[in-house]
Amino acid sequence: MTKRLEQAFAEASKLPKQEQDTLAEWLLLRLQEEHLTQAATKLSEPSFQQVWDNPDDADYDRL
Repeated sequence: MTKRLEQAFAEASKLPKQEQDTLAEWLLLRLQEEHLTQAATKLSEPSFQQVWDNPDDADYDRL
């Protein structure tokens, strides 16, 4: 665990239990959102590649 994460957990441990649970839920949701964003980005790459990798786009790139 990084020092920064250890510091964050140390500060969170000072919160009342209900606030700790709220913070934990928020963190878990943020991590899930980040994972979903990365997955969606990865899945969209082939579509973007088809749109961007074409002769007209290559002409534009040379401008």
